[in-house]
Amino acid sequence: MAPLDSRMRPELLDAAVRLMGSSGKSGTLPVVGESMVPTLAPGALVAVGFRPGPPKFGEIAVFRNPAPGGDQPPLVVHRFLGRTRFDDGAAAFRFRGDGVPWLDAKVAPGSVLGCVYALRDGGGWWDLRGFGPRWYGRLAAAHDLFWSAVASRFRGLDRVAGRWGVALGTVRWIVACDRLLLNAAHTLCFTAFHRRTRIELDEKP
Repeated sequence: MAPLDSRMRPELLDAAVRLMGSSGKSGTLPVVGESMVPTLAPGALVAVGFRPGPPKFGEIAVFRNPAPGGDQPPLVVHRFLGRTRFDDGAAAFRFRGDGVPWLDAKVAPGSVLGCVYALRDGGGWWDLRGFGPRWYGRLAAAHDLFWSAVASRFRGLDRVAGRWGVALGTVRWIVACDRLLLNAAHTLCFTAFHRRTRIELDEKP
C-alpha cells in the first residue's frame, strides 16, 4: 500500500490518486487536524480505496477541498451524509467532520476520490468494512445530520437575540452536547462494532 502525503501539491496528489485508482490499488493518508475527532485523531493513518462511484451513507470519504487556498489542505477526510444539489440544480454531496458541528460546503461528485476502509491508531488497524462498521457509520452520520441541523437552527435564534442585546449562547451548549454524545458513543461502542485487521502492501480494498 503506497503512502500519500496530503500536503503534496494538488496536481501531484491528483496524479498519484489517478494512478493508484487505475491500478486498483489503495493508499494511506495521514490525518491532519481535529475535524474528525474522536473517530480520527491527528496523526492517525487511514487506508483509502480509490474506487469509482459515490460513497455510501455513513462512509468516511476522501475528497478535494471545495474551497482550496490559504492553510487548507488539498484533501479532506470527512463522513458522507447524503446527496443534495447546488443552487443551479447540479448534483452535490454533503459531508461533515465528526468533530465539527457544521456541514461542509457542498461537494461536486467528481471531487470524491475514494473511501476509507481502515484506520490506524496506536494499537494497529481497525477495519471499517462489514456489517458492524457499516451500521456504526450510519448511526454516526445520522447523529451528525441531526446535531448540525439543530445547531444551525439555534445559531439563527442566537443572532436574532443578539440584535436585541440578548446573549443566549444556546449554540455553545448544543455543540457541547453534540461532542459529549459522540465521544461517549465512540468510547462505549467503537470497539464493539469494529474489529482489528491487518493491512498488507498493495492490498486491494
